[in-house]
Amino acid sequence: FRAGEFVEYYSATASRWIPARVTKVNPEGTYKLDCKPDVPPDKLRRPEHRAASSSAASAAGAGALEHVVGDRVEYLSGTTGSWIPARVVARTPLGTYDLDCKPDVAPAKIRKAGFGPAQRGGGSSSSSRGPRQRSA
Repeated sequence: FRAGEFVEYYSATASRWIPARVTKVNPEGTYKLDCKPDVPPDKLRRPEHRAASSSAASAAGAGALEHVVGDRVEYLSGTTGSWIPARVVARTPLGTYDLDCKPDVAPAKIRKAGFGPAQRGGGSSSSSRGPRQRSA
């Protein structure tokens, strides 16, 4: 697998395959995913198409949920304890969301991207401290 590639990751916690994206190939042969670091290759596979699931989710009704498929959101990760960027890939008939990093997420654990405090380790977001200067 290569960085940027979409995969399915077997989650022992959820006891099923969930969609994810490879963000980095680690030197030791594991993969950093957008939802979990250091995943061994035997826990990854190429994605299976979920057309039936997606059409069932779209039949659930657009007005019932706040987010729509394709929305950029932030997910409160129990693993990292912080908000991580994600994208809505499906709405379920039960009123939960499948994200590109985790399935069946309760609406209370999702917010629109860019709302709330900046994420930890937060890339290019502005900070009241100003830019850090370090000598190399």
